[in-house]
Amino acid sequence: MTTESLIPTNTTSGLQAEPGEYRIHSQTEVLALLRQLLDERTRIVLSTPGGAAVSVRLDRIDAERGVLGLDVLPHDPQLQLVLGADEVTANAFLDQIRVAFEVEGLVMVGGTVLRASLPALVLRFQRRQSFRVKPSTRTPQVKLRLGGEKASEHRLRIIDISVGGLALVLPAPAEVPEAGTEYDTLVELDRENVFRARLRLQHACPMPVEETPAGVKPDLKLGFAWADLGPAAQRAVQVFIDQTQRMNRLLRKG
Repeated sequence: MTTESLIPTNTTSGLQAEPGEYRIHSQTEVLALLRQLLDERTRIVLSTPGGAAVSVRLDRIDAERGVLGLDVLPHDPQLQLVLGADEVTANAFLDQIRVAFEVEGLVMVGGTVLRASLPALVLRFQRRQSFRVKPSTRTPQVKLRLGGEKASEHRLRIIDISVGGLALVLPAPAEVPEAGTEYDTLVELDRENVFRARLRLQHACPMPVEETPAGVKPDLKLGFAWADLGPAAQRAVQVFIDQTQRMNRLLRKG
């Protein structure tokens, strides 16, 4: 496994934790987090570097044998891709905190049950609302209608995205939309991940001066929260965030 992975196999490799990232090695603390996931029936997304992902929930924890049981939908079209992957990462949220761990020994042991090894390391990240990534390309866009009574369709570029919402750029000159307004949109993260979502406008503000040529009216930055996002779309957003984070790390190192 490469050092660009979300969670390194060798926990003593010297890879430095990023800001807001905390490593939990204590078996007592790891088990406490896993039991919270179990007790709250928290949805966990298992994803691969190739983009495959399935949604599961913890079914049991066997600390003595060092294994986990996971409930899964057996007919999920992504399941076999996840089972066949060399690298699988689990992501979930507890009290608005993202937790992640590497999944080892993943196998199907029943019609709806997966088994995996108990993780030796769990990562905790910064608060969910602040965990945003900036796409490394201009491809991610949102299609929506703006303009009140004279509404027209716009295709706006996504400049950052999180599991809580996203930000778009509205080219100037443009009428400032009203905060609190909800929009039915088509979100295009890439060619494979296109889905409908309802967005609620949280705020609108001018883009930074340094990003605007002198004498030109600045574009608007529109901040949205997800008002309605289905399970498949939630999974697509989480996988996109993980892939973008990994790509941005590689670009910084290059």
